[in-house]
Amino acid sequence: NVTGQINVNGSPLSAAPEITATASGAIAAHKPVIVKSDGKITEVAQVSAATGSVTQFDANQQQFPKLAYDTTNNKVLCVYERVNGGGNGNPYAVAGVVSSGSVTWGTAVVLSTSFNVGQVRSIGVEFDASVGQFIAYAHNEGNTGQFYRISISGTNTVNSTAYNFSDASMRTNGHTHMCLEGNGNGTYFFIDEGDGNKLKGVHISYTSSSLTQGSKNQISNTNFASHIAAHGHFAYIPDQDKYIMAMRRDSSYDKYFHLISRSSSTYSIIASTLFSNTNGENVQEGSLIGRGSEFLLVWKGWDNKLYANGGKVNGSSIVWASGTGLQVSSGTYSGSTVIKYYSAAGKYYVNFINSQTIYRALITFSNPGVDAPVLSSSEVSISANVGHGTGLTYDPDSAKIIHAYSDISGGGTMKSVMRTEESTNITSE
Repeated sequence: NVTGQINVNGSPLSAAPEITATASGAIAAHKPVIVKSDGKITEVAQVSAATGSVTQFDANQQQFPKLAYDTTNNKVLCVYERVNGGGNGNPYAVAGVVSSGSVTWGTAVVLSTSFNVGQVRSIGVEFDASVGQFIAYAHNEGNTGQFYRISISGTNTVNSTAYNFSDASMRTNGHTHMCLEGNGNGTYFFIDEGDGNKLKGVHISYTSSSLTQGSKNQISNTNFASHIAAHGHFAYIPDQDKYIMAMRRDSSYDKYFHLISRSSSTYSIIASTLFSNTNGENVQEGSLIGRGSEFLLVWKGWDNKLYANGGKVNGSSIVWASGTGLQVSSGTYSGSTVIKYYSAAGKYYVNFINSQTIYRALITFSNPGVDAPVLSSSEVSISANVGHGTGLTYDPDSAKIIHAYSDISGGGTMKSVMRTEESTNITSE
């Protein structure tokens, strides 16, 4: 027991101490609360799983949507190819604000007029909170392409600046990937068809007002046969400041993981491991995500089902989880795998398409590099009549996943739908 007066900062402590704080949302009387990372308090709440209503945000024919979320200003950005309606196959962008379980989208703007229908071979976008910018790209089926530095002003107005690829000979089969490091730096990976299908990387650096590119740098002198190298997967491992790559290497169907370091604009493979798994050896399609020191790979097996396994990066080593991998889908997988970490539930959210329907599955990975991932929730259908590709991002403020897709029943119109998973807001901060 404590007896006598207690002083805090020279003042006596009240018998009934009080604090003054700003509420985030309504708080009922006598309910427990938590303090969020922004200093506001909110009522402890249990959230039930639910899929929201569908919102159409572009009535023209679209394809290949990609999403990213501005965690600073709580805005979402979608980039995609507009096929008709004056789009002529050019890349477009549209911004939205999340409210009441749906997204209020603004007006789409064209990012470039230098493409034609069918020429956008690869497109993507990520957000870097350190500079408050979205960085996007679109790669032509030939040698050309552009990076875009994008910000959102007002409620949902898109402001973009285009930067042509500084190297005019970046010819690729169209399957490329961009990873941002979160500190104003990133890498654009591609297979250079103009140089024996070798793996190349281009370092990009950017601020809130500029973007610069390094020269394309050869990472591997291996000839990646184009039809196999088309489906390589890349991720940044932030706690180790390294990139990891999964790729089918050649016609013998060898599956390799490479650990890649970057020094300025120069890249080096510092570790390689053969990926072997009895549950389907085909790493041709799938997705790879990095978080902390861990990584999770989801891939298509020879039986056309999805499987998952992963591990962690420890210095210059790739450490795989034990076991033979986890079966993710029960039906036949047909494409568009995207993974996001759902922090409110502490789980990985896996998006995929089966027979023109979006499904999701949830995976927990409690001890990467030791224990295998676990399927915590089997597949649930999200939306039907899905066309070419889907976009996926996570809004940590509302603890909701946002899907974007082209609706083939409506002629390829672009739509979005939100998904909430069962969780408590105690784990979201």
